[in-house]
Amino acid sequence: GGVPVPADKFLEVVASHCPGAPLSLGWRVRPVVRDWYTEDDVARMRGVYESYTARLDSESAGVVFPVSLRLATKSVSALSTLVLGARAIPSSQLLVWTGAGELPPPSSTLLEARTLFQKAGLSDRVGYDCRVAEGRTSGIINDIVVYFGN
Repeated sequence: GGVPVPADKFLEVVASHCPGAPLSLGWRVRPVVRDWYTEDDVARMRGVYESYTARLDSESAGVVFPVSLRLATKSVSALSTLVLGARAIPSSQLLVWTGAGELPPPSSTLLEARTLFQKAGLSDRVGYDCRVAEGRTSGIINDIVVYFGN
């Protein structure tokens, strides 16, 4: 659901009316268990952010990149380049989320994400806003429904 907001138009308004304000820039996704964020997705997002900062007279106050829990667990390597290392975007962080209408995944998926981001050295650069299934069985059933329903 929802209407995608064209990044260039949105950032043009932000740059002219509240330059340097902290941003939240995300992807429009369908959180299916067969999908992930690619290096190309990350490169395009980096380009969007860099085109925004090129318009500013001062530094940006930072950016949060919201990412889907189901996709993030398969994308740690690509996503980590946004917030850590030589090409990291200054004052950036990831926010791992589950959507309001999304069937909640098993708690093991959240634990896996936390473990993977911790191993990548990102514990202090990743936040979580995730709803998980009440029980292991319902979480697995939800993943099966998401897998075959999308």
